[in-house]
Amino acid sequence: MQVFVIPAFNEELNVPRLLRDLEDRPGLWQGGHVLLVDDGSTDETVRVAGEHVGDLPLIVVRQLRNRGPGAAFDRGFRLALDLCGDDDLVVTMESDTTIDLDA
Repeated sequence: MQVFVIPAFNEELNVPRLLRDLEDRPGLWQGGHVLLVDDGSTDETVRVAGEHVGDLPLIVVRQLRNRGPGAAFDRGFRLALDLCGDDDLVVTMESDTTIDLDA
């Protein structure tokens, strides 16, 4: 199983594309989880993530204030460790859609 930890801060415009891109590649996440950790966004990042419809096993974690990427990753890793078994993978990526999911 793989758990994706994806911090986000004011990524309202990128999150829909990111989630669509992941949804289109079920081999990456099937049987796992996608954790989007909102780091106190002041835009509609949480709302647009929450509106995602599909099979993607998305969990949106919200931090009420911006604490920086280190804190967002820390929160995501802690939750990922609760979800993972000993042989599972934790995958990190950015929410700005700059990663090539096909690489």
